[in-house]
Amino acid sequence: MITSSKFSPVHLFVNINNTMKIGSAINLEANVHLPSEVLQHIIFFVKNGRDSQRNLWACCLVSRQWYSAALSLLYESPCLTGRNFESFSLTMCPPVNARVRRVEAAQFVRHLDMSALAYESSNSLTARLLRRVKERLETFAAPAKSFS
Repeated sequence: MITSSKFSPVHLFVNINNTMKIGSAINLEANVHLPSEVLQHIIFFVKNGRDSQRNLWACCLVSRQWYSAALSLLYESPCLTGRNFESFSLTMCPPVNARVRRVEAAQFVRHLDMSALAYESSNSLTARLLRRVKERLETFAAPAKSFS
């Protein structure tokens, strides 16, 4: 067990594969909120770094304040691959009868580059996606498959 003056004890567990797993630590101090200006500087720094999409997603998971600050930059210019396109399209265009909370992330998309996709979906999905994000879309690169 590890102890610190600011945090409650953190328990380290070793599982069967000999990897360590850290138990949850509870901060004994009050929640700290950064001023919005400072948080925006941090988020812009993260956006311009390597693996920006992954890091912006990690920022969204920190707290509600960080989520609000990072969400617009996360969806501003999404990096689409064959692995994440289905998740992206379901986030932007959930099925009509789906019982999921609708995320209004489409309003943040400014640049949509689908040229790197080995695109196997229908033209109707691409058209639906474009209708959803067209409001503020500035640039669009069509998928490798012809879009007619």
